[in-house]
Amino acid sequence: MPPLTHRLVLVAALWLVASAAAAQSTAITNVTVVDVERGRTVPSQTVILDGRRIVRVGPAASTQPPPGANTIDARGKFLLPGLWDMHVHTSIPGGEVLLGLYPAFGVTRVRDMNDSFPEVTAWRGRIEAGTLVGPRIRAPSPA
Repeated sequence: MPPLTHRLVLVAALWLVASAAAAQSTAITNVTVVDVERGRTVPSQTVILDGRRIVRVGPAASTQPPPGANTIDARGKFLLPGLWDMHVHTSIPGGEVLLGLYPAFGVTRVRDMNDSFPEVTAWRGRIEAGTLVGPRIRAPSPA
């Protein structure tokens, strides 16, 4: 199994590719998919994204990238579902800088425990617009 850093780099790269290429197709070929529902890994898969949405997963031998798709050969790498962190406090000094660490470690969504800070609302908008790297933020209520 590759070192953790190689796996995390792939997750971060995929997050950035998906965010930057919101209107472009991307094909990740020859990747080992981590199937968390069944507790197994599935080698030699192709994952096709349309913008930031996964539209197809199948065996690399029979799943062809769409014409003009950005293709990433992920041989020897792993692809896992985005993770949630269910209890965060992003509204701290320097919080905006720290947001980029979440996707670098595979966390694509967080539940912020306080939405009463205006910067959290602003960050959510910038993340959705693709001008700030960070996880999608759910903020259920004020403290």
